[in-house]
Amino acid sequence: MSKIKSPPQKKTLSLERDRRSTTDESPHAGRKEIALVKQRAHKKERHAVTQVLGGIGPQPDGDDAVAAESAAKTAARLRKLEAIKKPPAAPLGKVVAAKLERRRKTSGE
Repeated sequence: MSKIKSPPQKKTLSLERDRRSTTDESPHAGRKEIALVKQRAHKKERHAVTQVLGGIGPQPDGDDAVAAESAAKTAARLRKLEAIKKPPAAPLGKVVAAKLERRRKTSGE
């Protein structure tokens, strides 16, 4: 059973706890974009590894193979760190306040 009983308390906690995306796109586009961004990042990682491993000969000796493997892992890790991160969601109360402020400014009050 919830400890919060009054509707004003529930509303206040909802505005603090609930979060909304602040990107300028619809929620549907945001969900699709996350998958596409991940896909592109993974493709860039694979491409970076292929570029490193493509530079070695067909039959590398032990030292070249170890060096190539190390370089490939380094390239993949660097690409992974460069990947675009999803921006954090903002508290609902701040999003609503910003929206109301924008409305007030555009209406000319």
